[in-house]
Amino acid sequence: MKGILVLGLVLASSVTALAEDWLQSLSESQPQIKTEVKTLETDSQRAKRAARREPNLKDPFIRFFFVQMESNPQLPFEVRQWADAVMGEEFERASHLWSVVSPLVPEHLRHLAQSAQLYSLFKQDLTQTFVAEWLKAQYEKSYFESPAEAALENAIFPSVLDKIGQQKVALSEQERDWVFKISGDRPLWVWLRGWSALRNPELAEGLLEKIPKESTLKSKLSQTVAVKYLKQNDFSKVAKVLKLHYEPAVMATKSEKEIAGHFLNIARVLYQAGQLQGALAYYEKIPKSSAHYLKAKEESLWVLLRLGRLSQLRGELKSFDYSFFKSRFLPEVSLVRSISNLKLCLYGDVEKDFEEFKKLNSSWAVRIDNALNAPDTPVPPESDYFTQSAETQVQNLSSEIQQIQGLAHKSIEAALPAVGVQKHWTDYKETLVSRLEGAKKRLADERRRQWKNARKELGEAIKKMRFVKLEYMNQVRTLSQRSQTTTQVAGTNNVLPQEMVSKDKLVFPHGIDFWPDELFKLRSTAQSVCLKQGGGQ
Repeated sequence: MKGILVLGLVLASSVTALAEDWLQSLSESQPQIKTEVKTLETDSQRAKRAARREPNLKDPFIRFFFVQMESNPQLPFEVRQWADAVMGEEFERASHLWSVVSPLVPEHLRHLAQSAQLYSLFKQDLTQTFVAEWLKAQYEKSYFESPAEAALENAIFPSVLDKIGQQKVALSEQERDWVFKISGDRPLWVWLRGWSALRNPELAEGLLEKIPKESTLKSKLSQTVAVKYLKQNDFSKVAKVLKLHYEPAVMATKSEKEIAGHFLNIARVLYQAGQLQGALAYYEKIPKSSAHYLKAKEESLWVLLRLGRLSQLRGELKSFDYSFFKSRFLPEVSLVRSISNLKLCLYGDVEKDFEEFKKLNSSWAVRIDNALNAPDTPVPPESDYFTQSAETQVQNLSSEIQQIQGLAHKSIEAALPAVGVQKHWTDYKETLVSRLEGAKKRLADERRRQWKNARKELGEAIKKMRFVKLEYMNQVRTLSQRSQTTTQVAGTNNVLPQEMVSKDKLVFPHGIDFWPDELFKLRSTAQSVCLKQGGGQ
C-alpha cells in the first residue's frame, strides 16, 4: 500500500510540472486570456487518484482538463463521474452523461465542461455535430476568449482542418458569415474563412497570403481570384496569381490530378490571351492517365486549327473517330472537323460532319433538358470539385445521423445517472437533419449548374456550326456560279512526307481503321481541292 502511495505522489508531481508548463505556454500564445493555476489535490486525494486509471497526459486537451478538474476537488458526484470518463478517454460514456451533468457543473467550470463535451464529440468522429456545436458556442464571447476554448483549438488543430479540407463538413450560410465576424487571426479561423470565401473573390483575395501553400485551400482560393481577373481580361494579374499562389500550391500537393488540372487552366488562360504555342505546350503536358486528358485533347483542336498544323489536327480528329468517344460529351470535335474540311473544300465530308454533329448532339440536348427538368437532378457526366464536395457532405451527414441514432439508443442503458434517451442526442439529430436538407439542396444546385454549363457549351457549339454551314452554303453557291465547279471529296493520297513524321508517331491515310493504343499518335493530311481565284488548276 505504501508503494502505491509513493508511486501516486511521484506521478502527481510530474503531472503538476507538465500541467504548469502547458498552462504557461497557453497563456503566452493567448495574451488576452488570463490563466489561473489553482493548488492541486491533497496527498490523500493523490493516493485515490493513483488507484484509478491515470489520464493520458500526452493528449494536450486531457492534460489541460486534468489540471483544471483536479484543482476543484469539491464537485458533485455526477460531475466527478463524468470527468473521470473524459480523463479516462471513455468519450462515448462521457457524452451520454452530458444532459444530466451540464446543469450540475459549477459556473466557473462551465466553459471547461463545454470544451470537454465538444472534444468527446470530436474524438468519436462526430465531426459535423462537433463543428455545429463548436461554432454555436462561439456566439458567447466569454467562451471564445476562455482558456478552455483555446486548449480545445490547440488540441483539434490541424485534424479538424483535414476533415473540413476534404469537404466532409457542411457550413450553413449563417456560419459562413459568422466566421468573418470573429476577430483575430487564430489559424483555425483563418482557414475557416478561407473555405467560406471560395467563389467569393473579394473575400478570397485578402486571405491568399495567410494560407500556406501546402493546403488544398490555397489552390482553390487562387482559382477563385484568377477567375475574377480572367473575366476582366486582366491577364497580367491572372498570371501573377497563378505564378505566386496557384502553381506553388498545386505542385506542393504532388497530386497528378491537381497538377494536370493546373496545366489545363494555364493552357486555357494562354489560349484566351492569344499565346497559342504556349497553350499547346501546356495541353500536351497533361498525361493520358488524367481525367482532364480527353477535355484537353478536345480543346487543343482549336489551337492546332488556328496554328495551321493541319497534319497533327487531322490525326487528332482521326483518333476521335474511335467508337468509345461517340458516347462522350465532346460537342466541338465534329465542329472543328467540319471547319478543317471546309478549309480544304472537302464538301462531301463537311456534309457528313453536319450529320454526325446533329446525330451525336441531339441526344445530348434531350438528355440535358431532361436533367434540368427532372425533380431530382441526376448526376452529371463528370462531377467537378464542388459537386463532389456536395455529394461527400450529403453522404457524411446521412452517415452521422445514423451514428447519432445509434448513440441515442445506447444511451437508454448507458450509465447512471443518465436514464432513457438523452435530450442532447435528440437535439444533435434535429440539427443534422436540418443540415442534410440544406446539403441536398446544395447538391441539386451544383448538379444543375453543371448541366446548365453543358447546355451553354452545346449551345455555343451549335451557334458556331451554324456559321460553318452558312459559309459552306456560300462557297457551294459561289462555285455553282463558276464555269469550273467541283464537288470533289478527299482522295486517298494523304500520307505525310517522311521528313514530317517523328519516330513515335504513326501515319495513316484518312479513313483507315487503327488500334486503340495508337490514339492521338496519328498524323494525317488531305489534299486541298479548293479552286484558285484565277480559275483553278
